[in-house]
Amino acid sequence: MDDISYATSKIVRLIRERLDELQEGMMAGSFTNYEDYRSAVGEVRGLTFIEQYIVELRSKAGDYDED
Repeated sequence: MDDISYATSKIVRLIRERLDELQEGMMAGSFTNYEDYRSAVGEVRGLTFIEQYIVELRSKAGDYDED
């Protein structure tokens, strides 16, 4: 595994961990107001977009295997 593959794997793993944290918070009702909820939804959307983009680029390069 080269440095780029290692770095992108690590980034995807960190993104997934953060997405899990946010989703758990949403399911538990942890957000005390609508503003916090909207912020979390925006973060989920952004992280999901970036994760998909990285996975797509690595797939096109023939360099991605699901962790």
